Amino acid sequence: MAEILGTLMLNRLRGAEDLLSEPAVEAEVDGYRAERVLDEYVWEDLLARHPLRSAYTSWGWGEYKRGSGWNVERFRVVDAAGVTRALYQTQTQKRCGIRRVLIQGGPLFFDCETYSKISKIVEVMLKQIDVRWNVVIGINFYGFRTDETVMGILASGFAPILNRRNFTLVMDLSKGLDDVRAQLNQTARRYVKLGLKNPKLSCDIVRGARERRAAIDRLAAMYDDLATRKNFEKGFNTSAFRKIVGDDDRYVIAEAHVDGEVASLYIAHQAAKRMIGLVAASNELARANEASYLAIWTLFEYACSEGLTSFDLSGIDPFGNYGTFQFKRRISRKLEQSDPLWLYCKNPVLRNAVTLALTRS
Repeated sequence: MAEILGTLMLNRLRGAEDLLSEPAVEAEVDGYRAERVLDEYVWEDLLARHPLRSAYTSWGWGEYKRGSGWNVERFRVVDAAGVTRALYQTQTQKRCGIRRVLIQGGPLFFDCETYSKISKIVEVMLKQIDVRWNVVIGINFYGFRTDETVMGILASGFAPILNRRNFTLVMDLSKGLDDVRAQLNQTARRYVKLGLKNPKLSCDIVRGARERRAAIDRLAAMYDDLATRKNFEKGFNTSAFRKIVGDDDRYVIAEAHVDGEVASLYIAHQAAKRMIGLVAASNELARANEASYLAIWTLFEYACSEGLTSFDLSGIDPFGNYGTFQFKRRISRKLEQSDPLWLYCKNPVLRNAVTLALTRS
């Protein structure tokens, strides 16, 4: 038994390239080949080398999407020398004969200086996905891309689709907390100040796997109640999310209390330089005080202490969710057009139908 455990520990400590000594080749074009990645430690080790890694490319996010009904697979593209040149994580669903493939936060490209190299790697990716008449591929980078990447996927036949949801608000953290406070509007600034001075209010970053899972359970109850109370569509699977948050401290949880009772939670993901707000919820206790503002301020404090440069408030929808939009607008008015969904489909009839549906949503 000791020998087996020792071997397992040794495997965990070995480099990602060694663990991929016998990969399954999925597709090959002009010396580039796509290989399936089956080991979480290998995937995360490869991701750790890329400056644009994010929540959406993490192993845990893929498992979350799997728990939400998607078939998830992970691939790396290597060159003739076996050097990793790209990573991408596919999420696939098939409905009514149409196969939908979604890639979030990527593909991520390594040392590909020109769009022509990127286009060639995308060709390998398309071959691996096995694009047929009934396949629709969507890529959403969420800002984690370069100009050469955009030119590369344009050269590969992808087209951008924009709708009213392709906008977000961003807080600039690069100049420190005093500047962050100055960016808040007058109302938010007052609420944060009152929250910090209120002896009945406290807010902490939740640590420890058991405590983090318990926090998700509390958030689930709040989120369901909030969706019912404010009449917005629930777009977050809390039961699937719970499984990945406990052991991954890149998901940062701020929990605000009123007299020791939980009133508000906010969960964000820490990427290389940016923190991404993922989900927030509060209960009746937070309505009469500044708990929700204290929760997001606590995340700003944490992000600044980690040297992050921005906080993405994760989209706005003034038409469909006006209350949440107003809250975010008090926090920041720095509007950014987030990346479009990049669409690829060989079937012109299907492509036009999907484009029309997406632009109207």
